[in-house]
Amino acid sequence: LTPGRTLWFCGHSLGAALATLAADHYAGTRGVCTLGSPRVGDPVFARAFDAKLAGRSLRYVNGNDVVTHVPPPIGYAHVDRRRFVAPDGSVSSGAPAIAHFFQDLIGQPGTLLEVIDALARGTLASAPKFLLDHMPKAYAVWMWNDYDANQ
Repeated sequence: LTPGRTLWFCGHSLGAALATLAADHYAGTRGVCTLGSPRVGDPVFARAFDAKLAGRSLRYVNGNDVVTHVPPPIGYAHVDRRRFVAPDGSVSSGAPAIAHFFQDLIGQPGTLLEVIDALARGTLASAPKFLLDHMPKAYAVWMWNDYDANQ
């Protein structure tokens, strides 16, 4: 890019993690917007990122999106504050009404194995909520509504 050029980085899922790293690395970062991002770095990285891109970063988390809960918070931290999309579509900087635990996300441990088996056989009738909440289409609708409501 030509000198002085600014850029926005955005991405979904693994692309969101890569957008976070690219935004941190590129001196001309104007902003970053992530959808369904996993945790990217340790708490030191997260604090440095937040200080560097204060007010120029948006991180959307849709309901029970399982990807936003990995890797575990032991040694890893999310950057910026969360823009939480509630089941009714409202967007806030709040958190889910109840804490997310393994069973809340995917049900009984056997459920995950059943989903994987059904995917492999091509017989999955409907995706579980933790996967549906990760779909980019859902993020796009709620993110636009949030933008529209705050302009």
